[in-house]
Amino acid sequence: MEIERKWRLTKDQFYDYLRKMNSGIIVKIVDQKYLLITDTHESRIRRTKYIQSGQTRYDLTTKTDVDNSVYPREEHESEIKSETGRVIFDDPSIPCISKLVFVSGNIKLEHYIGRDDIKELYILEIEYPTERDVVNDRDQINFVEVTEDPVYKNKNLCRFGLKS
Repeated sequence: MEIERKWRLTKDQFYDYLRKMNSGIIVKIVDQKYLLITDTHESRIRRTKYIQSGQTRYDLTTKTDVDNSVYPREEHESEIKSETGRVIFDDPSIPCISKLVFVSGNIKLEHYIGRDDIKELYILEIEYPTERDVVNDRDQINFVEVTEDPVYKNKNLCRFGLKS
């Protein structure tokens, strides 16, 4: 299970951090459409376009809250057929969120694109293997942490932009 932390950056901080990232950066455009959102469940389709290879992949992800203090959420992701993904992404009635993502190891830099209500949003996301790694890293990162802020949850950004 990954432990994810997010920080909001300014445009300058984003590009400064990007310049400092190691080589081997994977660049992709990620589009997400949420099919179902309730208090305890969400289902989304993600389209990932890998810039270097030109490949596109579609995944269905479901997240369900459970009564378990060790793992409070179950998450399942599986690849779906491109034809199915294209049908969903061709439906303009389902809101979409898009971001340009730079990945190096456990670090992601995300620039939200394509919508006026979130186009100036820049996020640093780091996935940690253990809580101890999070604690050790907290003092090293001097950006505004937004991990627990519901405004910055992708499902809310998709539905409401930065107004939630």
